[in-house]
Amino acid sequence: MISFVVLGYRQREKDYATPLVKSVRGYEPDTEIILVDCNSDPHYKKSDNYKLVRVPEPFNASRCLNLGIAASKGDWLMLSNDDVACQGKFADRVTRLDRGTLHGIDLAPKAIRCMGFQKKVLTVYGWMMILRTDLFDQLGDFSEDKAGDVEYSIRAIEAGVPVKSVVLPFRHLHHHRRG
Repeated sequence: MISFVVLGYRQREKDYATPLVKSVRGYEPDTEIILVDCNSDPHYKKSDNYKLVRVPEPFNASRCLNLGIAASKGDWLMLSNDDVACQGKFADRVTRLDRGTLHGIDLAPKAIRCMGFQKKVLTVYGWMMILRTDLFDQLGDFSEDKAGDVEYSIRAIEAGVPVKSVVLPFRHLHHHRRG
């Protein structure tokens, strides 16, 4: 089973999570959807379409991801911002991915210091990250005091976990500022 964890951060009339949840539910009705309400205004309400996790503190993406993952039951984790559009079926593709790899739809080069010298590596740009739950258990929670997606990718690379790009039917609508 796939657990699709969505960071919902609605501010006034800008609600990106509800259309995303509806589209995921329409294409993949058996996917577990966890909507993490990251101190939205107004708050998201309970629904049969998703499991709701409320985070009343100020927005912290890593904390929200950790709480959403803790509420999940799937073998696969798909971690997403709310400003994403689902445009087709994806479950078969996800469950055939390499189990020991951290996957992302977008990868970005980052320079890291490794054994005393700078090295460029590809890191997941966090609007969509996909990994097995057992790989998450191995790598541990997202660090709540660092940039979640980049730090997590570097931690994976340092642990010998490959980071690879994957093509799935999702589109990043835009990047909006949080909190």
